[in-house]
This record gives sequence, structure tokens and C-alpha cells, in this order.
Amino acid sequence: MTLEEANQELVAVLKELVLTLTNNTDGSDMTEVTRKFGEVANQSGFISALMFLICNDPSIQVRQLSSLLLRRKLNKAWKSLPDDAKNILRQALLNQLTNESEKIVGRALMQVIGVVAKAEFSMMHPWDEMMNLMGTTCKDANQEVVQVGVELLSVVCETAYEHLAPQYIPILALLNDVLNVPGVSIDTSAHAVQAFKALVPTLGSDHMDLVRQMVPKCVAVTRMILKVDESRATDMLETFECLVETEVAFISPHVKDIVIFALEITATEDLEDDTRVRSLSLLQYVISCKKKAILKHNLIEQILKVIWPIILESSDEDDDVGFIGDESDNQTPFSSCLQVVDEMALHLPPDKLFQNMLPLIQQCAESEKDSHRRGLLLTLACLTEGTSEYIKENHMRPFVTLACKGAQSENERTRNAAMFAIGQFAEFLEPEICTYASEVMPILFTALQNATSCKGMGISRAYYALENFVENLDNTELVPYLNQLMNYLTTRMHTTDDTKEKVMVVSALGALGNAAKDKLGPYMSEILNLLQSCLQTFNDELDAIHTQALDTLGVFVRIFGKENSQLATDSLNLGISILDREEDDPEMRRAAFGLFSAVSSILEDRMEEFLPKIVPAMIKTVNSSDGVKLHFAQDEIDTHGFSFLDDVEDDVDGGDADDGIEAFTVENMYMEEKTDACQALGDLAKHTKHAFLQYLQTSFDELRKQIDFPYAEVRKAAIASCGQFVMTAYQLAGEMFPSFLEQVYSLFCKILIEDVERIVVMSTLYTLKEMIQTCGIDSFANKDHDLQLLMEAILKILNQQSACQDGDDEDEEHQQAEYDEMLIEYCGELFPVLAEKIGPSFLAYFKVCTPIFLAKMKSTSSSTERSFAAGTLAETMDKFGNEASSEFIPEVLPKLIELSSDKQAEVRNNAIFAIGIFMQRSDVKSAEISYATALASLSNSLNKETKRFVIDNILGAVARMVLAHIHFVPVKQVIPVLLRHLPIQEDHDEDMPVYACLTGVLRHNDVVSDESLRNGILQTMTQACNNNDISADVRQNIELALKKYMDDGYITSLPGQ
Repeated sequence: MTLEEANQELVAVLKELVLTLTNNTDGSDMTEVTRKFGEVANQSGFISALMFLICNDPSIQVRQLSSLLLRRKLNKAWKSLPDDAKNILRQALLNQLTNESEKIVGRALMQVIGVVAKAEFSMMHPWDEMMNLMGTTCKDANQEVVQVGVELLSVVCETAYEHLAPQYIPILALLNDVLNVPGVSIDTSAHAVQAFKALVPTLGSDHMDLVRQMVPKCVAVTRMILKVDESRATDMLETFECLVETEVAFISPHVKDIVIFALEITATEDLEDDTRVRSLSLLQYVISCKKKAILKHNLIEQILKVIWPIILESSDEDDDVGFIGDESDNQTPFSSCLQVVDEMALHLPPDKLFQNMLPLIQQCAESEKDSHRRGLLLTLACLTEGTSEYIKENHMRPFVTLACKGAQSENERTRNAAMFAIGQFAEFLEPEICTYASEVMPILFTALQNATSCKGMGISRAYYALENFVENLDNTELVPYLNQLMNYLTTRMHTTDDTKEKVMVVSALGALGNAAKDKLGPYMSEILNLLQSCLQTFNDELDAIHTQALDTLGVFVRIFGKENSQLATDSLNLGISILDREEDDPEMRRAAFGLFSAVSSILEDRMEEFLPKIVPAMIKTVNSSDGVKLHFAQDEIDTHGFSFLDDVEDDVDGGDADDGIEAFTVENMYMEEKTDACQALGDLAKHTKHAFLQYLQTSFDELRKQIDFPYAEVRKAAIASCGQFVMTAYQLAGEMFPSFLEQVYSLFCKILIEDVERIVVMSTLYTLKEMIQTCGIDSFANKDHDLQLLMEAILKILNQQSACQDGDDEDEEHQQAEYDEMLIEYCGELFPVLAEKIGPSFLAYFKVCTPIFLAKMKSTSSSTERSFAAGTLAETMDKFGNEASSEFIPEVLPKLIELSSDKQAEVRNNAIFAIGIFMQRSDVKSAEISYATALASLSNSLNKETKRFVIDNILGAVARMVLAHIHFVPVKQVIPVLLRHLPIQEDHDEDMPVYACLTGVLRHNDVVSDESLRNGILQTMTQACNNNDISADVRQNIELALKKYMDDGYITSLPGQ
């Protein structure tokens, strides 16, 4: 094929069609043109005719559109072309690019070259001519020629980046050289950065030096472009996000520069809000992924210096964005600055963050300016989730006082901010926040009354605070307010005409149900009548009420369903009627799936006849791609509506099905539906068991596919339910269990290391724990190999080396954010389960991990870490059983004794519990050496302890020591002290060892010979039999022991009888 041989008749027809398209500015019907294009596109000379027009036609638009058509054609047809035709096209494209004088056509040609390059490189075919052209043009003395070369390079990098691996180093070197040239144009610089960005995700550690040279140049280019083209510069910030995201530590030396650059943009008020918001988004990403660098370079203060004034000086327009209950999805610099605070709280150590924030908070708390008070309250709200433990230990009282004071402000926006803060406190500072109920509840009632009288955002804030606060009260704490709450909510339901408020009322009733449980019995009939009235009429306007009513109904099914089976049955039928509706309503289906989960916990296998209707609907949702929207790269000309382009793309030899896809987005309501469907299938398997058997394989297969879904909540739900399917298969003793286990076990271990979302990793750890708890040693099909696989993953997490942790190498030790500590705690929860199920075989792994736990018991560790480490060591050792602790005592006991004097009660408590366990599980030789030291430590703790639950644990620890090695205990000195501090008052888990100790010690010689001591023990045991705070099992054991002593004639009567 030669271009000169192009069919001139076909060329003429094609040109006429192209001109018709380019001249169609009025949107007239193109059906006939499309039909003709379909005919022409199937002719053998179509490609050569297009190329002829590109090279020869004088019309810019004809050359441009012909290039577009050629790109779309070659994307699918290239591999089927003869080699000689490919050679001619490759050379013609390069020649025409160098000859083309119009930039818009040149860009279209570059896109064609990019498609051809990708196809060639994917088949391992070199295209030396193109690579040489880019190399020579990028080094040309003429800057216009350089611009063409660099732009072509950026297109090729974006299109064929995964096939350029052998060329990465020369390409990076070329880009560095281009940006080193003095006076390089803005366009050339921008294209160089664009090419670099395209390569970043696939680069490795062997490219480290060249990449690190590029980073400051990218900052300089973006800063330069920001002055002339704000929109373009904003898009270029994505380059730094790509660098942050990659696993290779390219960006580590430049984190400070990038943060400072982002802060410069944020602080420049002359820039567009969208630009400043994008820079704050980059800042949030850096904080979440590179927290160690943030700490190393002391950047917290610099960040706060920029964002704090923005937070304090909010305008009226800032009131409706970025928070709970708001309708707008828009972001402003104000709301984005608050999100930066939220990210810092989630990812930075609380003490480091508060060291910088506390002076600002204290200064602002004294201000009388409304915007300052509002900014402060919203800041406290954003700090709460990530630093909850730190706040509870250090700042609970003043923060609650500030929120309560703000809730009574005359300024509505300040009151709204206070309500948001109280709602956040209630959600994340529980259960301690409940002790402030007498202060907070009256304020909430007042806020509701004020909000409902003036409408506006205040109403959503007030209900948000009420719902969260009420839900975390236990039913005894809630009782004093129950009648007032019910009267208020039912009255509002009957009197308000505001649909949104009705939704809030129904949601609040659900929260009330979760907290009050059976205390709501007297109000049950009224509540169900309200819900029934909400569900009677279906129309679009009321769908939000229907959805919330279904969610709330599920709460009450779980509470009252066992006593009221008709409620469960009616709810089941209601859910099925929703599935029968023809409307495509993902929120209603989601609510129905949640209702089925609730009902399954009540009806269990009695749901069997309904499953054929329910399960397929859930599977359909799991498989659905509804709500996923693909976003395609924009061509230079608008091709929307040119349906013939699809006709042109005959699917020849496996073209790229994703051609032109630039990104995808998902609609939340569809993702929530998918998430709840995954969760509900797991619930059905858990509760209906045999009835679910016929659906187990299909459900497993479909949810297994969702484990790598892009949306983290879907992955989390799919992992949890697949784990449940494994457990159900095991419980049913079917042949599916080995197959299910084989498919998910190693995958779960891989997720622990490779998933970037902490919530997914934590969910996977919890699922593995549940599986091992249920299936025991059968969870490890390949025995030691599988156990080693799991422990390697756990060790990576414990050593901060998993993908969801900041793994940058740093010499200095840093405390962790509370959420990072929580991830470690999820790992820790596996250890007692593994010790219990595997036994002595797990001891070697525990020994390897013990130094990690001991390191977390240092005084420089957070109180949460110290408490966790002591608790994990104790609970694990307890499961190993007798004499397992001996080899650990020399190293562990001194650490525990040190922690038994810690300033935090929870740390002292766990350390003391651990002392008791390690002494109980010691052998005789270790006990002989260690008992005196341990008892002295416990005695010292008892003498100065003020927290009752810690005293209870001291008594329990002493009791365990007596039970294990009584001959090393001075009974006549220890037991009277024990008796003086009984009964147990708060931690009733200690009742069992304490009364077992007293039962056993009655036969000890020192007690037999001391009538007063023996009577004291018997009197204490007798009193325990009448103490309803002690569990029935423990009381029964005491009664049986006393009866046996009397039957044996060891005692003839009990004291007082």
C-alpha cells in the first residue's frame, strides 16, 4: 500500500462526509451520514484514504477529524494490517508530524502515533524511528521543535507507559535535560511534567536518582504555570499525588518542599477557590501517606500557621459545605482546611499534634468573636475521631464545656458548630462522654426546640447531636430522659410538615432503640404505628422517609422480634414487596437488604421459603455495575453524537477495550447498596445455615470477585462475608469448606500486606480471627506453612511494613496515630486466639513477637500502646496454659511491674492483670524466684490505688498466684488483706479466680489452724451467694463448694447460721 495509490474516488467521498460533519453546527440529523460512513469504513482503502487527507488536504478541520478517525480505526485494526502497510503508515505519520504547521492537527497526529506505539510495543516490536525522532527533537536548538518532541513524548508516555520499561532511564534523563535548558517554554515544561507523571506509577527503585532530580523541577514548573494558567497548574498537582502514592520512596527528600508549595497556594487569596482546594487536597494526601516526613521536618506548625486563619475567618458562604447533613458537595478552602485537621488527627501522633494545636485552641477559647468560636468548635469536632483516646485522657472536660457553651450562643452558626462538635464527641468519645449526660441532654432539648422553630441547617445539626449522644447511652443512663424524648419525637412526627425533619425523627427513633432496647417496650406499639404510617404510601418525595423507616424497623425487629414473631414476618413480607417494585431505587433495595439481615437473626432457618426471592436480588446487586460512570479523555474536537465512530471500531484482534477511559466515578447510593448486599448475604449464611446451603457456593463465588473492588467499603464487606461463608461451610461439615478456605486464606494474608486502606486490613484481621475462633486448627489447611504465611503478614504490620502504613525508612522512632495503633491492636487480638487453638506450637511465633510488644511498653509509647501490649501478653499467655510463662518472666515481669505504677489507670490495670497471669502460668522454679517480687509489687499497688476496677484486678492477680503456687504465698498475711477489699465491685470477671482461691485455701494448714481466718473466708463466701452482682455461675460454684465442705464434715455450719 502506498499513499499515492489511495483510491481517489474513496478519498473524495470521505472528504465530503468529513466536511459534512465539520459543518454540522446546528445539530441536524446525521443518520444518513452515519450510514454512509459505516459503508466507507468497511472498504479496504479506508485507512489509506484517511492518511491521504491528513497529508494533503488544505483544510485544518479535515486533517484534524481525519486524524481522529484514523486513531479510532487503528486502535482496533492495527494488529490485523499487513507488515508493509504498517511500515508505510509509521513512516508517513512521523513525516507528516514534522511537516504539520498547525498545532491542533499536530496534536491529533500525536494521538495516532501514541496508539500505534502502544500496539507495536505491546507486541515487542521496536519503533526506533519514533524514539530517535523524539530524542533529536527534544534536544533541538529551536524551542518550537523541542515543544513538538516533548509533547509527542508525553502522548507516547501516557498511551504506552507500561510498554516503555526498557526506555525509562533514557526518557527520564531526557526529561531532566529538557527542564534544565534555560528559557524553556511553559508549554514544553508542562508536557515534560505530563510525560513524567504518566511514568511514575510504573517506576522502580532503580530509577530513584533520576526521579528525585525531577521532583523539584516539577514544583518549579507548576509554580511558574500557576502564574499564567491556573487551571492547568491545578491539574499538574496530580503529579505530586502520584509520587506520594507510589510504594517507592521517591518523594521522601522533597516532602517538605511539596508541603510548603501546597501551603503557598492555599495562602494566596487571589487564586480561585478550586485551586486552593486542590492544593489542600494534595496536603491531605501527603499527611495521610507521609506522616513520618511531616514529623521529621516539623511541618505541623507551618501547616497550622496557614490553615488556622482560614478556619477562624469563615464567611457566610462557608456555612453549607463539607459537614454532616449538608446538601452541597462543593468544597471551599474553609471546609478543606478543616479536613486537613481531620487528616492530621487521623494520621499523626496526638501528643505531637496537640503540642502545636493547644496554644491555638486556648487562645481562641478566650475570643468573643463568633467566627473564632465557630472555627474552634468545628476544629474540635474534626480532631475527635483520630485523637479520641488522647482527648479522653487529657482534655475531655474543657472540650465538653466549650461545646456546651457554644450550644447556648446567640449566634446560630456558632450553635450549629457546637451541635456538630457534640455529635462528634458522642460518636468517638464514648463511653466517657455519657458521664456528661446531665449537662448535655438539656442543651440538646433546647437546641431542638430552637432549631425546629427557625428551620435551616440547625435542625440537622441538632438531630445529629441528639442521635449520636442518645445512641451511646446505656439503657439505665437513658431512662431519666426516655419519656421526654419519646414525647418530643412523636409530637414532631405528627406536627411537622418538613419531610427532611420526619426522616431525622425516624432515624432518631432507631438510635433510641439501639440504646434503650427493651426499655422501649411501653412505647413499642406507638413506634410501630408511626413506622407503618411512613411506609403506607410510596412516591418519590417520600422515598427518603421510607428508606429510613425500613432502617429503623430493622432495629426494632432485632430488639422485639423474638417476642413478637409477627413483627419479623411482616417485616420480611414488606422487604419482599420492595424487591417486587419496578422502580430502580438502590436506596430502598439497600434498606430492604438490611431488613432481611435483621429478620434472619430472628427467624433463622424459617426464612428458607423466602430465600429464592431474596438471594438472587442480592447477587444481582453484587454483580451490578450500576452507578459506575466512565470518563473518557476529551478529543480536540467534540465527537459526542458521532455514532459512526463506534461503527468504525470493528473489533479486530483484540483492541484495547478501555481506549480513552481517563477515570471512573461511583455514585454513593449504588456503592452503599452493593456493600449492604455483600453484608446481608454473610448475615443470611450465618443465621439461616442449612437453609442457605444451596446458595452458599454461588454467593461465595460472586463475593470472592468483589474482594478487589475499588471501593474500600465493598472490599471490606466482601471479605467479611467470604469469611462467614467459610465458617458456615465448616459448621455444616460440607465439602465446600476446603475449597472456600483454599481460595481465601492466602488472599486474606496478601490483603494484610498489600491493601492500602487501614479499614480493609482491620476488617481482614477481624475476619481471620473469627475464622480461626470458629474453625480452629482446621483453618490452617497446609499446617505450618499457612500459619507461617499469616504470621509473616502480622509481623509486617507490627513492624510498620504493610502498604496501609507509612513505611518510609526513618532512623528516629515516632509515636503513632491512634488509628495506626488500632491496626496493631487488631493484630494483637489474634494472638490469644492462636494460642488457644494451636497451643504450644504457637509459642515459637509468640516468642518472636514478644520484643515488639515489650518495645510498646516504653514510657515514650502512648498509653494506648502500653495498655495494649500488657493486655495482649497477658491474654495470650493465659491461653497457653500452665508453666508456659517461665522463660518470659525474667524479661517481662520487670516491665509489667514498672507499668503497674503508670499514670493511666487502664495501663496499670492491664499490667497488674498480666502480673497475675504470668505468675499463674509459671513453673515452680520461676515462681520460687519471682513470687516475692510480684507480691510486693501488688501490695504496693493496692496501698495507693484509687480506681476501683484496678483494685479488683489486684485482687484477681493475687488470687491467681495463690491458686497456682500457694506454698510461695504467706497465706496468713495475704488472705486477710484480700478479704478486707472484697467483694469485687466493678470488674466482675475477677470473681471467678477470687472465689476459686478462697474455696481452695480453706484446706490450707494456715487457714485450718486459724479459726478467725477460716470464719472470715466462709462469711465472705456466704455473702457472695446472696450478691446478685456476681454471676449466677460463680454463685453456684460457691454454693456447691460450701455444700461439699459441709457434706465432708469439714465445716458444720456457716457463719451467721
